[in-house]
Amino acid sequence: LEAARDKANAANDAKSNFLGVISHELRTPMNGVLGAAQLLSATRLETTQREYLSIIRNSGDNLLSLLNDIL
Repeated sequence: LEAARDKANAANDAKSNFLGVISHELRTPMNGVLGAAQLLSATRLETTQREYLSIIRNSGDNLLSLLNDIL
């Protein structure tokens, strides 16, 4: 019984570690994309470029929200 408990605890620890690493690995580049989009929004852009930037920001925000819900 102790061996089964230890095995379950080890599996739970491995899962927690994996989720922590995956969370960092996915959020870091997404925050980079959103940060770059924010910087870009402070520049002079044509109307079409602003529309594309809005799509990037909305999609990035949605993806980050999804990651937060999953992880």
